[in-house]
Amino acid sequence: MNLSHFSARSAEVVALENVYLSWAMVFGSMMILDSAASCYFGATGNTRLIFRASLAGQLVSMPMTYLLVFGYYGFPELGMAGSAIGTALGSLTVLLVYLIHTPQALRMAALNEVKALLGKSRKAVRVVSLFKRGLPLGAHDSADEIGNTAILWAISIIGATALAANNFNVILNYIGIIPVIGIANGATILASQAIGQNQHERIVKIAASSLLVALSYVAVVTVLLQTFDREITSFFSLGQYGPDIFELSISVTSYIWCYAVAFAVSFIASGLLQSFQQNTFVFKTRIVTMWCGSVPLAYLIAYNWSVKDGALEMIWISLSTFELGLGVLFAIRLSACIRDQHTQGVTTTTAQ
Repeated sequence: MNLSHFSARSAEVVALENVYLSWAMVFGSMMILDSAASCYFGATGNTRLIFRASLAGQLVSMPMTYLLVFGYYGFPELGMAGSAIGTALGSLTVLLVYLIHTPQALRMAALNEVKALLGKSRKAVRVVSLFKRGLPLGAHDSADEIGNTAILWAISIIGATALAANNFNVILNYIGIIPVIGIANGATILASQAIGQNQHERIVKIAASSLLVALSYVAVVTVLLQTFDREITSFFSLGQYGPDIFELSISVTSYIWCYAVAFAVSFIASGLLQSFQQNTFVFKTRIVTMWCGSVPLAYLIAYNWSVKDGALEMIWISLSTFELGLGVLFAIRLSACIRDQHTQGVTTTTAQ
């Protein structure tokens, strides 16, 4: 609960953050189970169920958040707590959808694994392999989220105008990168299946086609954002908060495409590396890039430049640069993995 104080924001804001964080423990625990179920159904190729579960969660989370925050239609007015509770209800809905479609055999297998762990059975050793594979990925995501939060705190140092404009552009950025995450997940599933079937020659085609689709989508979104930037910004009613926030938001929108392109390269490449069980490499590379590059540079910019100097734009450019560099490192590693698999395949064929 003391983490919020590091943001150097006012006591009123920190108090609201703490309220949300206290509820975050609730929906965070359910999100862990949601992620596990999503991985299972994704591995079996049932991505439509993942979409339906996510959609059901949003259909519950969005209206309940609205009702519980403002207390409409007889619901209690809970403010920040209502926002967190709405998220918790959405996470619970996703979990219920997954449980309904989970095979009975899988439920029993999970229960037996829990019993094996509690009974210290030798069978529990199998769970260790799950932690060995999953821990780097979990640490990767956690370090990524903490780094993004640290960068938001850096932007708050620049001022309230920069923070407000950045929050708006983060929303627009999600429009560009969220579908890319789905494309990358699909590429990871296809690549894993290809590796399991010893069809390593398909990896290059999967990578190229995934990147082509992702960049094509980013191009369309970029054209729309650049063409209708003022109309989109006006749609979110940013003008009522003053011309400074409005104009800064439009200025930063011009740099969103840079990050979206870099993210497409890095995320698709990292997903394909996971197919080759390169989770530890992905984690270590992300840690070094973010905490030795992106985060320190964001604070350097925040302390030495102002809004008028283009500090917020510089932070977005620096984030895009480091993300693209990360993507290049992942691509180089991926090429090495494909080359090694091809060499092993040729050696095996020659030996036979």
